[in-house]
Amino acid sequence: KEGKKRRLWISLSREEIEEDVYAFTGGRPSRRPKKWPKNVQNQLDKLFPGLYLVGAAADS
Repeated sequence: KEGKKRRLWISLSREEIEEDVYAFTGGRPSRRPKKWPKNVQNQLDKLFPGLYLVGAAADS
């Protein structure tokens, strides 16, 4: 039991995360997600061919 560490998991709200990022960087976090590098995106496209269709509906 001496070697085991206890872990504590706390979920933060979006506002709390924004406050933390602002405190560390002095600026607000970006709203737009960062793009994958080209080679990583190609690998993801090969593994999950329909991944880019997330926003598309069957009738559109």
